[in-house]
Amino acid sequence: YPLAAMQKGFRAVEKKYGAGAVGGYASQMAVNINAFEILVGPYAVAHLRLTQQVVSAGGSLPKDGIHVYLTDTLESPYSEPKGVVPLFQKPLAEEHRRARVVKEKVNVLVCIGNPPYDRQIIAPGDKGIERKGGWVRKGDSKHSPKPILDDFLQPARDEGNEIHLKNLYNDYVYFWRWALWKVLEQNNGPGIVSFITASSYLVGAGFVGMRKMMRQLFDELWLIDLEGSTNDARKTENVFNIKV
Repeated sequence: YPLAAMQKGFRAVEKKYGAGAVGGYASQMAVNINAFEILVGPYAVAHLRLTQQVVSAGGSLPKDGIHVYLTDTLESPYSEPKGVVPLFQKPLAEEHRRARVVKEKVNVLVCIGNPPYDRQIIAPGDKGIERKGGWVRKGDSKHSPKPILDDFLQPARDEGNEIHLKNLYNDYVYFWRWALWKVLEQNNGPGIVSFITASSYLVGAGFVGMRKMMRQLFDELWLIDLEGSTNDARKTENVFNIKV
């Protein structure tokens, strides 16, 4: 996604100002674009490819390097490492600090991505399994004792549809809530959120609060059906190698 955004930007700059202007804008894009990745492999590849793209366009990298952070997006934007950080962990601690600054303070105008989707099911007998959702689902006692996910959940409770809330405990729902908070609430907009996600939020009593909040926060909502479900009666081609 960051690569595609940069490439589109380069084409727009070249068309408007000429090829000689691309380098300067590439340098500015390298400052403006931030990316979060939780897996080490994709994180390293993103670092390499974004760096190559900026340099090949004639741009220069920010003093603090390309802005790709190894972090859990759903982690609290206010939490700091506890205790003394061992020497070998200091680079990771610094990465955590830089990502936290972006989460807490940087004004994000556009948030794009393809969040994971997985509805976590924990059986009564399952022990030691941590509930996913991070800060979005749990909040924190100091800065946000009321989790921001509650804004999705409470309308369904008010309508007596609490039994359906289990469907909201899904990774993609957590990312939607985070993006709405970061782009449209934290800095009071304006902004754009563009996600490729599962479509279960479009129907169902449990998602009434999610739909309500989207209607309240967005001036416009564009829903593009990519099709691709192998479970439907009319099977269609999928752009991803997945079932739904």
